[in-house]
Amino acid sequence: MLVGTQNHYSLSWDLDQYRGIKADNSQIVQGFYFVDDYPEEALLPDEAAIQFVTSDGKTVSGITVKAYSQLSEAPKTLQAALSKQEIQPKGAFQVFMPEDPQAFFESYVTKGENITIVTPMTVLETMLNSGKSYENVAYQVDFGQAYETNTVTNFVPKVTPHKSNTNQEGISIDGKTILPNTVNYYKIVLDYSQYKDMIVTDDVLAKGFYMVDDYLEEALTLNPDGIQVLDKDGNRVSGISVSTYASLSEAPKVVQDAMVKRQFTPKGAIQVLSSDDPKTFYDTYVKTGQTLVVTLPMTVKNELTKTGGQYENTAYQIDFGLAYVTETVVNNVPKLDPQKDVVIDLSHKDDSLDGKEVALHQTFNYRLVGAMIPSNRATDLFEYGFEDNYDEKHDEYNGVYRSYLMTDVILKDGSVLKEGTEVTKYTLQQVDTENGLVSISFDKSFLETISDDSAFQADVYLQMKRIATGQVENTYLHTVNGYVISSNTVVTHTPEPEEPSPNQPTPPQPPIETIEPPVPASILPNTGEQESLLGLIGAGILLGTAYGLKKKEEK
Repeated sequence: MLVGTQNHYSLSWDLDQYRGIKADNSQIVQGFYFVDDYPEEALLPDEAAIQFVTSDGKTVSGITVKAYSQLSEAPKTLQAALSKQEIQPKGAFQVFMPEDPQAFFESYVTKGENITIVTPMTVLETMLNSGKSYENVAYQVDFGQAYETNTVTNFVPKVTPHKSNTNQEGISIDGKTILPNTVNYYKIVLDYSQYKDMIVTDDVLAKGFYMVDDYLEEALTLNPDGIQVLDKDGNRVSGISVSTYASLSEAPKVVQDAMVKRQFTPKGAIQVLSSDDPKTFYDTYVKTGQTLVVTLPMTVKNELTKTGGQYENTAYQIDFGLAYVTETVVNNVPKLDPQKDVVIDLSHKDDSLDGKEVALHQTFNYRLVGAMIPSNRATDLFEYGFEDNYDEKHDEYNGVYRSYLMTDVILKDGSVLKEGTEVTKYTLQQVDTENGLVSISFDKSFLETISDDSAFQADVYLQMKRIATGQVENTYLHTVNGYVISSNTVVTHTPEPEEPSPNQPTPPQPPIETIEPPVPASILPNTGEQESLLGLIGAGILLGTAYGLKKKEEK
C-alpha cells in the first residue's frame, strides 16, 4: 500500500448461523460487538466514511463506533468476552456496537441477516518508504462469546532508486577527478520491484511516473540525444519524454507537489523524464516489478577548470505522486593553471627574470610549467602539451629544450618516476623558426603507461638567445586532453648596449657565476638503465640536444 492511500477493510458480521434462535434478556444484554484491532502506527481510521450494509445492500442504522486506546477502557461485557478467549488487542482498536441490543437482535440476529462493515483507513505518511508490513485482525462477539477473523497483512513499499557516475565503459567514476572534455554517463536505476502485482486506483495511477535529475548546469552540458532507458533484459524502453526546466517551479504540478511534500529542493535546472502513457507503463514495467536503467550523458564544461571545484548530481524517482531520492554523486574538476616564467638556467629556476632585464645576446630559458593533474582520475591522461609562440624578432631558438617531472609519477606496472626525473626522451617537438612557434607534447604511448591513480606534472625549459633590444612578451598555450589553456604572460626588457667612450677600451666583462645543482638520475620505466642528467650551467647554456626536433620546411 502507498502512503496516503486508503485500505478499505471489509468486516463480515456473520449472523446467519443465528437464524430463528431464541434468547432471553440475560443473554442479549451480554451484547453484540465487532472489534477491529488496527495498527495505529500505520493507519488512521476515517470514522465518518464507515458503512454498514446488509447482504442485499441495504444500509444498517443504529450502530455506534467507538475507539479505545486499550482494552481496559472498553465495556465490561466486551472485556470479559475477549479475556475469556485470551484475546488481547495490540493497541488501539475500534468497536462497532448496536445502540439497542434488543432491537439489533430482533432485526438482524434472529433473522440471520449478515452485515458487512466497510471501514476505510489511510496509510500514514510516517510509513513512507519504510518497507514495513502491518496487520489487521477483527473479532466478532455475540452473547458473550468471541470469535477471531483471519489476519490481513499489507506492507508499504521501500523504493530505493540508485545513482552512479560511470565512464563510457560503464565503470564507476564516483568521487573521481574529471579532466576536460570528459563525458559523465550518469546511471539511474529506477526501482519498481516493490510494486509487483500491486493494484492501484485510476486516480492514483493518473499521477504518473517521473524521474527528476538535479544536475549542476554551471558544470555540465546535457546530451539529450544520448539518453537511454533500458529494461532488465537490455531492451530500450519507449514512450518516455525528456524535458528540461530552469527550476522546479516550471515542472509539471504533480512533480512540484511530490518534491515539495518530501522537502526536496533542486539547486537549479532539472532534467525530467516522464512516461507518456502511465497505464501502459504501469502494466509493462511497474506491476511486473521491473527495474529500469536510465543513462544520462553530460559533458563537463571546460570553463570549470579555470577555478576548479566539485559538482554534485542527485536524482529522484516519482511514482504515484510520491518522491524517492537517490544517492548524491560528487566529482571534482581540477584547476588547470599553467605558469610561464623566465630564468637564466635550471640552477636559477627560482630566480625569476619576469619584469626584469635580459642583456642583448644573453642566453636564457623560458620555463613552461604544466598544470598539476591530480590522482584518482576518472579517465586517462592522453594529451599533455606546450605551445610557445615566441617573438622570433627578439629571441632566437635553436631547438634545445629539457623537460622534468615536478611530482612523483606512478606507472601502471607499479614502477615510480621520481620528482626531478628528466623526461625529455618521452616528448616530441615541432619547431617553426620562421614564425616563432615551438610545440612540445608528451608521447601518447608514454602517457598511456601512467596510472590513473597517480598525479602528473611536468615543466619544460626552452633555451633562447636574446637577439634584439626592446620589450618582449611571451605567453604559452597548454593542452590537456584536447582543452587549451593560456598561461600568464611574462615580460622582459633588453636595453640598447652602452656605447664605449672614445679612446677608452671596453673593459672586459666578468663571467657569470653559476652553480651546478645536483641532478637525479633518470628512472626509466621497465628498465634498470640509469642515465646521467647534465645540468643547465655556464652562462645559462642548456646542454644537450632536443629529442624529436622537427623544423618546418621552408616553402
